Amino acid sequence: YMNNMFRKINKNLSVEKKRMIIREIICEQIKQREKYFEGLKMQKYRKIYDAKKNTHPLLGNDLYQLFKKIDVTPVINKKGQVIANQDLSKFLLGNRKKNNDCLLRMVFNNEALGLNREIYNIINNFSKIKENIDNNCNLSLNSLLDVIDISKVYLYDLKPDELDITLNTLSKILNSRKYITESLDVILSRVLDLHKKRKRRISATYPLIKGCVLDANYEVANFYDESLLTDGIDDGSCFKVGGPGEDFFDYCLNNKNGGVLHVYYNNIKYTIPFSKNGNMLNLNSIDPRINNQELFDKLVEILRKISKKWIIEKDSPIELVSITDIHMVEYMKKKKLEKLNISKSLPFGCDIYTDYNKNEVTNYILEKKTVDTKIKYECSDKLFYQERKMPYVYERYNNYDEERLDIFINSIAYASIEYLDISNEEKNKLRKNYKELKAKDYKYISGNYDWFLAVDDNDNYFYYVLPYDKRAKVELDTVLNTLAVKNNKYLRRHFN
Repeated sequence: YMNNMFRKINKNLSVEKKRMIIREIICEQIKQREKYFEGLKMQKYRKIYDAKKNTHPLLGNDLYQLFKKIDVTPVINKKGQVIANQDLSKFLLGNRKKNNDCLLRMVFNNEALGLNREIYNIINNFSKIKENIDNNCNLSLNSLLDVIDISKVYLYDLKPDELDITLNTLSKILNSRKYITESLDVILSRVLDLHKKRKRRISATYPLIKGCVLDANYEVANFYDESLLTDGIDDGSCFKVGGPGEDFFDYCLNNKNGGVLHVYYNNIKYTIPFSKNGNMLNLNSIDPRINNQELFDKLVEILRKISKKWIIEKDSPIELVSITDIHMVEYMKKKKLEKLNISKSLPFGCDIYTDYNKNEVTNYILEKKTVDTKIKYECSDKLFYQERKMPYVYERYNNYDEERLDIFINSIAYASIEYLDISNEEKNKLRKNYKELKAKDYKYISGNYDWFLAVDDNDNYFYYVLPYDKRAKVELDTVLNTLAVKNNKYLRRHFN
């Protein structure tokens, strides 16, 4: 690497030219390493995805479940003849030529992203969805992503700061009725409120660890990870909106003392919600349920290693980690772990439904700092901040996903209305008259998930920054200073 750098730097080159060459070489190395580690991450998720793919033949009941909600009322002309919907046929079946792929095949194989569970809804509302797409020259019925975006807006009437939730997530939640007694509209409203609320979280009172132990990858779930909204659905638990565990679900996603641990072992993702209480970290349960002693023993050993990591992490206030025996009473008895005896309900200060405090549930100690470690009900609330992603940069014609960027910038711009120092009446008026921003109208955009700056062709600029993470303003100021140096002038500030 260093030899390659020195070979390219000629002694006769100017200092500025040498700096440019060094910068290019370093940037290329960074890209290669990012690509390598992204590949490792994709391999991990591809294994999990492949393990969940349907391998059984398509049966009549499968078709019934997919199509049972479709409105089969025919369209009839004045002569009493059924009118075939050629557009819908082509949409579902493609051009019917040899080696032709089609949407239905993708749905049958669970490869159509958000349309997998929404195909009945798309068919029932096809004419309106087609009309919306036909009225937008940038969209096409042949694009799966375009159909998903339009369907999401039309079917669920989402506001700009709600559009960054995927159709796949929405359809998975609304099609899961286990433990649910409330209407779809009520569930949808609460899901969207939780989605917006959770995006404001930036820190926790425990170390945000991740790593690999005993052939298992683990991580404290990123607060911004949308899969948190469907963890309970994926593993069949009540840890979801509308379920008995909804209060604890909200707590884990939004309270600084709550969190969710994901453990990836043997192509399965295990979800372990937890709460920090004093000097303890109390794991609630493991889902999906474990069905044999050997697997249970392995996962307990994995969790003990992870618990040790939590305890020894720099500045960690955690001195003891415990777990309940929910769904695994007999397995846990054979482990002969020390029982945890506490005089307060968990989590402290929150009157919510959890498994911790049930009479029939026992809490066991996984790890503690020393043999003599005692429970402390009061403990430091030092905050550990979630690592931020690098700001993105969009420049016109650089093949950036403009449609996705439109969603990002409008979500931030619309959400910022809430923080304006004006009356609620004025805020509602701004929301009602909100004009959608288009990335293609700007030659340069930089941002992150809570701020962005846009520059037009005349070097006018405007920005929006949400107020809950001070680091967002620091990133914005860095970009502003960089642009000022790059253009050898200060951009003219302009607000919409």
